[in-house]
Amino acid sequence: MSEIAPDSADVAAPTVEKKSHRVQVRVPPPECNDDILKHLAVAYLFTILKSPPKWSPETFSEIVVQESSIAKAPLETKLPIRRNDKTYNIHLSSTLVKGRFVTPQDRSDHVHLSIHQALSRIKRGKAAVWKCDGHFFLIRRLLTGWYFYTPCLQDKPALMFFSCPQLMVNLVQDTYGCTERSKYFLSNVALHSVEEGDVVRIVWKMKRSIGMKLLSPLEAILHGNIYLVRPSLERSLEIGLNVLDRAQQDRTKPRSWDNKLLNGCFKRVETHWKAAERMACFVRDKSEPNYTIGGYTVTCRTSPIGHRQRKHFEEMVNYFLASCTALLIVGRDCCFVFWAQDSFMYWFSPYRYSALQERAEIVQSRACFLHMTNALAKASQSLYEYLYELGVFPDSTVELLPVRIEDGSEPHYVHKTVPSTVYDHDSAVYGSSVGYEHKPLWG
Repeated sequence: MSEIAPDSADVAAPTVEKKSHRVQVRVPPPECNDDILKHLAVAYLFTILKSPPKWSPETFSEIVVQESSIAKAPLETKLPIRRNDKTYNIHLSSTLVKGRFVTPQDRSDHVHLSIHQALSRIKRGKAAVWKCDGHFFLIRRLLTGWYFYTPCLQDKPALMFFSCPQLMVNLVQDTYGCTERSKYFLSNVALHSVEEGDVVRIVWKMKRSIGMKLLSPLEAILHGNIYLVRPSLERSLEIGLNVLDRAQQDRTKPRSWDNKLLNGCFKRVETHWKAAERMACFVRDKSEPNYTIGGYTVTCRTSPIGHRQRKHFEEMVNYFLASCTALLIVGRDCCFVFWAQDSFMYWFSPYRYSALQERAEIVQSRACFLHMTNALAKASQSLYEYLYELGVFPDSTVELLPVRIEDGSEPHYVHKTVPSTVYDHDSAVYGSSVGYEHKPLWG
């Protein structure tokens, strides 16, 4: 997706630039607010997909065609728009700011802002739907000015650039009859995420570099911007191998990773993809005790582990990580990676993070993540809680597959026997499901 080009140009004096085209646009009547909002949402998406200075008459026609594709869709906070094999999720908010064009002197408190005060609070790069006297407009702020889109200016849609908000307000007042006493309403519109194939990319923080966030003295977490949409053993295995490959490199330790590096693990790597396909067949075929492909060796497989066997899980982690590179944790066609490095324990999930105690507006912006801790008990606790949230526990089980990555410097080793305590299903009960209100992320 291309970004708006004239965001950093110098503007010497107040200017107005206009692009418009007479096309057969069905302008909804004022009472059909939902249809107008859909039209503005599509126009907003096009300001992202195509730099407005490069708009042509055909662009306005494309907006009309794209709008027709969502004409029957209900207008909700999240509006998905399908285009070129991608789904763009536009988020529309309720009214955030309202007031009159000019605030009366006896109502000068911060609750009632004038239109100029409200516009000044819109941050650079952000967009909003502006409603006044039954008219709807789309505005988007840049470093050097504002883009202003109206579906009806002299009976045709128009996109205009204003170097200062005063010129934009003057146009609205002069053309649409708004006065100083007219009421205005501003609401946010934003591209939240893009779905393509089996992954979703969170867009709002795509360009920000975010590192590990300390949760407590014992643990930290790194959030990415991408996550898998649905269970896929092959795909989650492939991404897990990408993560392990990155972790084995000495250039950047996992505790120094950022979200961009974590996002890079979702890129397709042919060798890892082929290995993941073969490993997935091995995981589903329970007849083979171990498996080797390329430089990866699955040394053994455990019996199923339930939601009441957290202590068992910790015993097996201690046992296997003493001689293996990592553990693959498989359940419900999902694979998670667990490994130890430099006195820290890490576990990674390619699926979205959804903490039970988080607010809904925070959870919707969570994606894949890497959890880091120096305590096995804390790692197992966080993993077990997550398996409840994901819907794996309590109805399903997981199994552990120790993986050894061969680099030629150490002898090949396969676990032929596992201590009996590992398979002792009557061990102490940990992680009871009492009190969990698990809401699976998929059905």
